[in-house]
Amino acid sequence: MLKFAILIASSVLVILFGVGSSAVPSLPTPPAQTEAMSLVSLPVSIFASHLPTSVVEEEAELPCLKPYRGNGMEGFVDNLGRLQGEWEFVYEDETRIICSYVDNEEQGMKYFFRADGSKKCESLMVLGERGGIFRKYDRNGMLELEGQYSPETYDKVGIWRWYTENGRLFMVKDYDCDGAVTYLDLDTQ
Repeated sequence: MLKFAILIASSVLVILFGVGSSAVPSLPTPPAQTEAMSLVSLPVSIFASHLPTSVVEEEAELPCLKPYRGNGMEGFVDNLGRLQGEWEFVYEDETRIICSYVDNEEQGMKYFFRADGSKKCESLMVLGERGGIFRKYDRNGMLELEGQYSPETYDKVGIWRWYTENGRLFMVKDYDCDGAVTYLDLDTQ
């Protein structure tokens, strides 16, 4: 994919500026209106006849991203209507969520903010579901709770810790893969 992007970028230089290189094949001159278009919207078909077949087949994997802003949402949508990249959702009560999408599925860290701007919690998202670290914060930014969710079952797994408002650990639970909970003695932690 990276070689494809570099080849396209090099080819665009050849088309737009007439710069030649023995590594970059000469390409047909695109229609005049193409020169005024952004590089993101240049049609890959201009370059397709000069690319190896395996690269041309990947053309469908290169979405054309368009910004979207409205109804309390802001982010990017590809040419297939799928959410891509970082998105921000703002609700009527002024709470916000910031998360990333890959092909309409939430991927990576998801952040929840209160109306006052303080972070409420963060969670790792895998294929649109919680699947990893989870942390919850109080209004002053102090950690209240941390643990992990199973990416397979989306259940709590492993060690979960609860903290007082001054940051002191006060409860620890160990969740096994069957859902059984063991309360751990804080004196031995």
